[in-house]
Amino acid sequence: MEPYILGVSSGAACGAALAILFPHATPEAFDIELFNTSDAPVEARMTGWDVEPGTWELVQDGKARRVSFARGQELALRLPPMRPTIVRMRRAGPK
Repeated sequence: MEPYILGVSSGAACGAALAILFPHATPEAFDIELFNTSDAPVEARMTGWDVEPGTWELVQDGKARRVSFARGQELALRLPPMRPTIVRMRRAGPK
């Protein structure tokens, strides 16, 4: 399975402060494991790339929310300091 990459940006902290792993990724579902290595929370933006457009369920820290998501669209993520964060995205249906 080829990975489907999504860009994750966190402003000044991008790259140096985040460890990012995509252990599972398809156009309709993916998981992201992130680790904020800084001592402060990071406000990150995740941009869709090889994803199917529509309504998606985003689960982060056990809390689920429905979001509209497609190629080029950004979602905000808040990453707490010095701990792992798991984000699960599953396409729930068309827009």
